[in-house]
Amino acid sequence: MTTTTAPAPAPALTTAAISLRGLHKRYGTVHALDDLDLEIGAGEIVALLGPNGAGKSTAMEMMVGLATPDAGEVSVLGTDPATATRTGLIGTMLQAGALLPDQSVRSMLRMLHSLQAHPMPMAEVIVQADIGDLVRRKMGTLSGGQAQRVRFAIALLGDPQVLLLDEPTVGMDVGARRAFWDQMRGVAATAAPSSSRPTTSTKPSARPPA
Repeated sequence: MTTTTAPAPAPALTTAAISLRGLHKRYGTVHALDDLDLEIGAGEIVALLGPNGAGKSTAMEMMVGLATPDAGEVSVLGTDPATATRTGLIGTMLQAGALLPDQSVRSMLRMLHSLQAHPMPMAEVIVQADIGDLVRRKMGTLSGGQAQRVRFAIALLGDPQVLLLDEPTVGMDVGARRAFWDQMRGVAATAAPSSSRPTTSTKPSARPPA
């Protein structure tokens, strides 16, 4: 697994957004991670690149506390991944995150918004995710690319300082992909309202962004 990094301007910090140190993980005879070290600073957009089976998804699961390493340490903004997820420090956009087909985009966002510890204002979520034209639509009527934009909005609801994006542009055409990454660069370069730290984005991918 290799990484590519596109840094954005950010203030100097002593605490990394994400720190992985000496991670090992086995699933039976499969060694998914072998002594992985990775440190991501505030304001960076980082792509985890590699073929299927390289360990990208395993590393992401550890960043959000869904898996624990056999050896090594994981921290998110200086705390453990489970705490970071529970308190909204980290937000995750899953490629196949479930959407309720009979619900409107607005009603689903409102429901999930109410569950956040420190939610981003709904109007700001809609603008940052560029879903103003979708909020009245039923989830079941969205195209693949439109559904991905809604999943991005869901990841933003908790006003996270770190965003993990799993193949975020799947289903998008070339123009929509470029627009998405322009938005993402803007998010990474802009401090969240509750903090002076710019958002960090990490995206497991089998290929670089188009």
